[in-house]
Amino acid sequence: MRAIAWRGPRVRELESWQQVSCVRPVWVDLARPEEAELSAVRRVFALPPLLLQEHAGQRHRALLREGPQGMVALTLPLGALDADTDVLEVVWGEDFLLSVHRKPAPCVAAAARRLAREAQGRAGAAFSLYLLLDEAVEAAFPELDQLQETIFQLEGELASRPGREFLTRLFHTRRHVLQLRRVLAGQRQVLSRLLSDAYRHRLAELHPYMEDVHDHLSLALETLDSFHEVLSSTVESYMSSASNRLNQIMKTLTILATVMMPLTLITGIYGMNFRIPEVRWAYGYYYSLGLMAAVTLMMLLYFRSRRWI
Repeated sequence: MRAIAWRGPRVRELESWQQVSCVRPVWVDLARPEEAELSAVRRVFALPPLLLQEHAGQRHRALLREGPQGMVALTLPLGALDADTDVLEVVWGEDFLLSVHRKPAPCVAAAARRLAREAQGRAGAAFSLYLLLDEAVEAAFPELDQLQETIFQLEGELASRPGREFLTRLFHTRRHVLQLRRVLAGQRQVLSRLLSDAYRHRLAELHPYMEDVHDHLSLALETLDSFHEVLSSTVESYMSSASNRLNQIMKTLTILATVMMPLTLITGIYGMNFRIPEVRWAYGYYYSLGLMAAVTLMMLLYFRSRRWI
């Protein structure tokens, strides 16, 4: 448990639940909480039983739920959806902020550092909520930069006749983009609700800052949309290239089979058990080889004139 209290520009950390219960405003952060800590939180802040029911990363959808006495619960997945996705549960009250997560969350630590530098007692818990949301959104941009680098690499490999491993990475990257977009789209919906008239009076001083966070989320979503378009185009280019290579292979095999058909006919005729004049001719063998060579050359010249090869 980490608890931070501030009054004006001063920020101090609290060490016990007794101190937490006596100081306001306060921000309490729980990493991998045990049931005893959750019970203490519910008791100190008078939380209803269902408000933290889905703690420790059980939900993977961004949500906003309203509780009694002006409490608001937010569920924010951090990163793309997979088995290791962490979920940040936030409860915002009039004079307190509670955050719960199952793994170390860099956005929480960054928000706490900013609070130490920029504490404003007049903003109360709402200011901490803004810092937390802002850092949660900013945490997505390094992942976007990594995705962009991966997409550049995939585009570079496309020209070198990539194999099955390339296709696996391509589809994995596109799936990652879609999952991250789903997460950020949910976060934007939550922010849009916070910017609605229902919460305008509680976030009056911070409304421009929350709009800035919303704009950053919109920018991230636009970037993910462009990534998805590029990846879809890369998939189509790969499939087109693979189809062209298959067509070239089939064309080569068809030409070889077509060239071999008259040669098979010639050898079949001379292989029949009939008396053929060339059989007793001293140059009959060389004549048959020359005939096959001439037929092959004529066919290749014909294919070349029709631009088939």
